[in-house]
Amino acid sequence: MTDDEEMTIHRGSGCFWTDQGYPNPAEMSVKSRLCGRVTEILLARGWGPLAAAEATGLGADLFALADRGQLSKFSVGELIEALTRLGADILITVGEAREGERGLGLVQGVDDDE
Repeated sequence: MTDDEEMTIHRGSGCFWTDQGYPNPAEMSVKSRLCGRVTEILLARGWGPLAAAEATGLGADLFALADRGQLSKFSVGELIEALTRLGADILITVGEAREGERGLGLVQGVDDDE
């Protein structure tokens, strides 16, 4: 960038998936957080793709896709099932959306500050 060029700064929405133009950002955000929890558990146990596949019921090839952020191959239900097979507890809370807004999907772990 030269001194003669102007820089335009755009404020993000706070959601990566929305800012990237995904048609289903709330679902992608939930999948991302769930997949992150699966990955954390697997790393803590030192398990590779084959052991992970056996324990979770997901295909070993899916873990490589998850590492690259290709979450469209997973359903939220599959990720929840994988987490429960790994011994995680799942709590789903349904509440009212704020006035004038759509509902929001949120995944939060017990140690999260959010």
